[in-house]
Amino acid sequence: MMTWMAAACGALLCLQEPSKPAESALEKLEREIAQVVEKVRPAIVSVTVQRLEKEALKFSGVVYRKDGYIVTDGSGVSDASAIEVTLSDDRKLEARLVACDPRTSIALLKVDASGLAEPTFVDSAEVEAGRFAVALGNSYGV
Repeated sequence: MMTWMAAACGALLCLQEPSKPAESALEKLEREIAQVVEKVRPAIVSVTVQRLEKEALKFSGVVYRKDGYIVTDGSGVSDASAIEVTLSDDRKLEARLVACDPRTSIALLKVDASGLAEPTFVDSAEVEAGRFAVALGNSYGV
Protein backbone atom coordinates (compact mmCIF):
# COMPACT_ATOMS: atom_id res chain seq x y z
CA MET A 1 0.00 0.00 0.00
CA MET A 2 1.39 3.41 -0.92
CA THR A 3 0.35 6.71 0.58
CA TRP A 4 0.86 10.11 -1.06
CA MET A 5 0.58 13.40 0.77
CA ALA A 6 0.27 16.82 -0.85
CA ALA A 7 -0.56 20.34 0.30
CA ALA A 8 -3.44 21.86 -1.62
CA CYS A 9 -4.97 25.23 -0.72
CA GLY A 10 -3.47 25.12 2.73
CA ALA A 11 -5.00 21.75 3.52
CA LEU A 12 -3.20 18.47 3.74
CA LEU A 13 -4.56 16.01 1.25
CA CYS A 14 -3.82 12.32 1.72
CA LEU A 15 -4.39 9.93 -1.18
CA GLN A 16 -4.14 6.22 -0.72
CA GLU A 17 -3.47 3.82 -3.59
CA PRO A 18 -6.04 1.03 -3.62
CA SER A 19 -4.52 -2.18 -2.29
CA LYS A 20 -4.67 -5.44 -4.19
CA PRO A 21 -6.94 -8.05 -2.68
CA ALA A 22 -5.05 -10.69 -0.76
CA GLU A 23 -4.23 -13.84 -2.71
CA SER A 24 -6.70 -16.55 -1.84
CA ALA A 25 -5.52 -19.99 -0.78
CA LEU A 26 -6.82 -21.41 -4.07
CA GLU A 27 -4.95 -18.80 -6.13
CA LYS A 28 -1.77 -19.54 -4.17
CA LEU A 29 -2.18 -23.28 -4.76
CA GLU A 30 -2.82 -22.71 -8.46
CA ARG A 31 0.34 -20.55 -8.74
CA GLU A 32 2.43 -23.16 -6.91
CA ILE A 33 1.16 -26.01 -9.13
CA ALA A 34 2.00 -23.94 -12.23
CA GLN A 35 5.55 -23.49 -10.87
CA VAL A 36 5.91 -27.26 -10.33
CA VAL A 37 4.69 -27.96 -13.87
CA GLU A 38 7.18 -25.48 -15.36
CA LYS A 39 10.01 -26.99 -13.32
CA VAL A 40 9.22 -30.63 -14.22
CA ARG A 41 8.00 -30.18 -17.81
CA PRO A 42 11.49 -30.46 -19.41
CA ALA A 43 11.84 -34.00 -17.96
CA ILE A 44 8.54 -35.26 -19.44
CA VAL A 45 8.90 -37.18 -22.70
CA SER A 46 6.70 -38.83 -25.28
CA VAL A 47 7.42 -42.50 -26.06
CA THR A 48 6.36 -44.13 -29.34
CA VAL A 49 6.57 -47.93 -29.50
CA GLN A 50 6.49 -49.65 -32.88
CA ARG A 51 5.45 -53.31 -32.85
CA LEU A 52 5.57 -55.80 -35.70
CA GLU A 53 2.28 -55.88 -37.59
CA LYS A 54 0.52 -53.93 -34.84
CA GLU A 55 -0.49 -50.32 -34.36
CA ALA A 56 2.10 -48.06 -32.73
CA LEU A 57 1.58 -47.29 -29.05
CA LYS A 58 2.15 -43.91 -27.41
CA PHE A 59 3.10 -43.40 -23.78
CA SER A 60 4.45 -40.69 -21.54
CA GLY A 61 7.71 -41.08 -19.75
CA VAL A 62 9.97 -39.21 -17.39
CA VAL A 63 13.72 -38.76 -17.46
CA TYR A 64 15.04 -40.75 -14.53
CA ARG A 65 18.69 -39.82 -14.91
CA LYS A 66 20.31 -37.10 -16.98
CA ASP A 67 22.53 -39.65 -18.74
CA GLY A 68 19.57 -40.97 -20.75
CA TYR A 69 17.56 -43.34 -18.56
CA ILE A 70 13.80 -42.94 -18.91
CA VAL A 71 10.95 -44.58 -17.00
CA THR A 72 7.72 -45.30 -18.85
CA ASP A 73 4.70 -47.61 -19.05
CA GLY A 74 5.82 -51.20 -19.53
CA SER A 75 2.76 -52.50 -21.37
CA GLY A 76 3.61 -53.24 -24.97
CA VAL A 77 7.35 -52.45 -24.88
CA SER A 78 8.61 -56.00 -24.44
CA ASP A 79 7.62 -56.89 -28.01
CA ALA A 80 8.67 -53.55 -29.53
CA SER A 81 10.44 -53.55 -32.86
CA ALA A 82 11.48 -49.90 -32.32
CA ILE A 83 11.14 -47.33 -29.55
CA GLU A 84 11.43 -43.59 -30.10
CA VAL A 85 11.52 -40.92 -27.40
CA THR A 86 10.59 -37.31 -28.11
CA LEU A 87 12.13 -34.90 -25.62
CA SER A 88 10.50 -31.66 -24.47
CA ASP A 89 12.73 -29.73 -26.93
CA ASP A 90 11.28 -31.87 -29.78
CA ARG A 91 14.46 -33.94 -30.30
CA LYS A 92 13.62 -37.49 -31.34
CA LEU A 93 15.95 -40.22 -30.09
CA GLU A 94 16.03 -43.96 -30.63
CA ALA A 95 15.64 -45.80 -27.32
CA ARG A 96 16.39 -49.33 -26.24
CA LEU A 97 14.63 -51.35 -23.59
CA VAL A 98 16.86 -51.91 -20.55
CA ALA A 99 14.34 -53.62 -18.27
CA CYS A 100 10.64 -54.22 -17.93
CA ASP A 101 8.77 -55.38 -14.84
CA PRO A 102 5.51 -57.04 -15.90
CA ARG A 103 4.22 -57.09 -12.32
CA THR A 104 4.27 -53.27 -12.03
CA SER A 105 4.14 -52.54 -15.78
CA ILE A 106 7.12 -50.20 -15.54
CA ALA A 107 9.85 -50.10 -18.17
CA LEU A 108 13.31 -48.56 -18.13
CA LEU A 109 14.57 -47.19 -21.44
CA LYS A 110 17.95 -45.79 -22.44
CA VAL A 111 18.65 -43.11 -25.04
CA ASP A 112 22.09 -41.99 -26.16
CA ALA A 113 22.05 -38.51 -24.67
CA SER A 114 23.52 -36.66 -21.73
CA GLY A 115 22.62 -33.54 -19.81
CA LEU A 116 18.91 -34.29 -19.96
CA ALA A 117 16.58 -32.44 -17.62
CA GLU A 118 16.28 -34.53 -14.49
CA PRO A 119 13.50 -33.98 -11.95
CA THR A 120 14.15 -34.09 -8.24
CA PHE A 121 12.64 -37.20 -6.71
CA VAL A 122 11.58 -37.36 -3.07
CA ASP A 123 11.65 -40.28 -0.70
CA SER A 124 8.21 -41.90 -0.80
CA ALA A 125 8.39 -42.24 2.99
CA GLU A 126 8.10 -38.43 3.14
CA VAL A 127 4.83 -38.40 1.20
CA GLU A 128 1.66 -38.31 3.29
CA ALA A 129 -1.72 -39.74 2.34
CA GLY A 130 -4.17 -37.00 1.40
CA ARG A 131 -1.53 -34.62 0.01
CA PHE A 132 -1.93 -33.08 -3.44
CA ALA A 133 -0.20 -34.78 -6.36
CA VAL A 134 0.37 -33.45 -9.85
CA ALA A 135 0.38 -35.97 -12.70
CA LEU A 136 2.10 -34.85 -15.90
CA GLY A 137 2.24 -36.63 -19.21
CA ASN A 138 2.81 -36.05 -22.89
CA SER A 139 1.83 -39.19 -24.76
CA TYR A 140 1.10 -37.37 -27.99
CA GLY A 141 3.99 -34.90 -27.89
CA VAL A 142 1.84 -31.78 -27.72
